[in-house]
Amino acid sequence: MLPDDFSPDLFRRYSPKRKYLIGVSGGRDSMALLHLLHRSGFSKLVVCHVDHGLRGRSSTADAGFVRKVAADLGLTFESRKIEVRKRAKETGQSLETAARHARHEFFAEVSTRHRCRDVFLAHHAGDQIETVLINLFRGTGIRGLAGMQAQREIRVGRKRIVIHRPLLGIRRAEIDRFVKENEIGFREDESNSDPALALRNRVRHQLIPELNEIFGRDTGLSIQRLAKVMGHEESLREQQTSTIFGRLVDEKKRLDARGLQKLETADQFRVVLRWLAKSRVPDCGFEEAERVLTLLSESGQPAKINLPGNRHARRRSGRIFLEKS
Repeated sequence: MLPDDFSPDLFRRYSPKRKYLIGVSGGRDSMALLHLLHRSGFSKLVVCHVDHGLRGRSSTADAGFVRKVAADLGLTFESRKIEVRKRAKETGQSLETAARHARHEFFAEVSTRHRCRDVFLAHHAGDQIETVLINLFRGTGIRGLAGMQAQREIRVGRKRIVIHRPLLGIRRAEIDRFVKENEIGFREDESNSDPALALRNRVRHQLIPELNEIFGRDTGLSIQRLAKVMGHEESLREQQTSTIFGRLVDEKKRLDARGLQKLETADQFRVVLRWLAKSRVPDCGFEEAERVLTLLSESGQPAKINLPGNRHARRRSGRIFLEKS
């Protein structure tokens, strides 16, 4: 049974009889989701833990804690250690992006081993609000303002996995109350309370409280509504973009520059952003897409533009393509 604070429909779309992977860091949110699922009858969960190698002995203790909880609940446990700082440096990605890609690769590997492609993640409304704000100030379109999707299929190499975020509409205070009332143990990540360590932490601890003070209310509710509206709009536009994308991108992932030139400006940006995302160029927004579109200039200048992740885009023979820097 779910506690009164949570809708009985929270897990209605999922079958407790099926096997699911669940990402568990050991923190408050993922521990809450794990216990909510377990008490709702999900007994075939595969608990997946990634040690990002960022917190020394604390990271090792996190893994041991999650392993024990999984054993106590009678669940399968899978883990991996990844040196995220090294990976970020090698790929030119931000720490957050490098960590996310590493987790996705791990989930894909575990999903093959356990013949299960569905993964539960504990992102909640607070995470959604932060994501929308980060996307907004990086420069984004409708897709970025829609934030995270409650369900999303992603491709990792040749493998497809489906990410499920059942807590996306649940506020942090509700999760905190559930954890406290049920005396659920969790590992406190010191980096979550240090605003100097990451952009997301600064948005959480500095920007959002400042916005609430300026407007004299909980601005998070408005941002959640914006994400929901943009999500519906994105679904409609995505179908159109998918058709155009299939027409303009060849088997070598090169963009047809002339075809791109004929599109309306909004469609140009959507196609380029989709192209960058599918090419796994990290941390791209409006500014990066705008730079790619400068390659459409009839003057032939610039010859190439630099992109995140040690990549650059170049135009030649009517095609725009990516190369490693």
